[in-house]
Amino acid sequence: MNSQDTEKNKLVCFIDLLGTKNSSRVSVRQYNEAIQIFHKQLLEKKKNLTSGYRISGFSDSAFLELNIDKESFKFLIDLRETLFAKEYYFKCSVILGELQMISGLKDDENYMSVRFGAECVNTYLLHESFKGIGYIFEEKIIEYMQGTEFLDLVKNLFVKSFYFLSDNMSDPIGYSDLKYNERFVGEKEFLIKFNEGEVVEPKVNHLAYMNFNSLLKSLIIARTKSKKYVKYYMPVIVSLINSSDFSEIEYNRAKNVWICAPLVFFKIFLDKVFEKRFLDIAGSEYVYYALINKIYDSVIDEYGFVIEDRIDVVEALAKKIVKKKKIKELISEIPEFVFKEKFRADFIGRMANIEMTEI
Repeated sequence: MNSQDTEKNKLVCFIDLLGTKNSSRVSVRQYNEAIQIFHKQLLEKKKNLTSGYRISGFSDSAFLELNIDKESFKFLIDLRETLFAKEYYFKCSVILGELQMISGLKDDENYMSVRFGAECVNTYLLHESFKGIGYIFEEKIIEYMQGTEFLDLVKNLFVKSFYFLSDNMSDPIGYSDLKYNERFVGEKEFLIKFNEGEVVEPKVNHLAYMNFNSLLKSLIIARTKSKKYVKYYMPVIVSLINSSDFSEIEYNRAKNVWICAPLVFFKIFLDKVFEKRFLDIAGSEYVYYALINKIYDSVIDEYGFVIEDRIDVVEALAKKIVKKKKIKELISEIPEFVFKEKFRADFIGRMANIEMTEI
């Protein structure tokens, strides 16, 4: 890899606030406020970027060219977490390339045109195909980084997620997202601290809890407006699942209680209000299996078998799902990138054992 190639390979991003068009029909003040906060955050967060970046903002969107380094990824993560916490959601596509802004025709001081190069067009096309909220990275970025000094960053920066093309949410498409930090996923011991009454302000678990509830509220509002908007929120929940730490999850069979689990597990499996709202949404089955897949990944040994002292964890999950007909019946249709085949076979076997022994 020569220095010229390194200089040309940048992160080219197109970011667009969601919902501002609808807001403008309701309230000019709300529309203007959203745009002002968006540009204020771009301006504030860019202070930590390394030299050589370019940002071209217009109205509720912007093109960005960022260096491939830690500072750029921190910028993107901080921008998302700050805006999402304020309930300003966006979608942003990121590809590998170079930002080209080409001056076009200029007649006089009253007329001038600017056109964008191929990478900008490709970034915009990826943005338009993405039916979700947050970031979508083309795989070329990850492949490129694996051949640089940032190889170790890859596994700590990116998580797998998926979005749905159709409104009935039966056609998941896998993609790579940026990992969420503790401001949105909380700590791995969230459940312990919740049960001990320690999820309080200003601690990080309280902040994550409030951010998750804000996301749920926005999802419900979107669903009330139109069911087709719901699918945009599903990828965020999947990304939150895959950003969470399940390494210490435990289940006490004797007491029938979960001992240690992160926030997203609590919301999906233990929060009855969330479960009631969420299970009724088309496509939620895929999210349940994405969560089970993540848990399996955290409780298997080097040979791919469930660790002995974590068997109660997957058994308890099987007991939960076997009673949920809507989720259980979809298991054979779940693609490999959502629920790995080796995990699925084990899980189906455990559900079968439960059905044979319980009336």
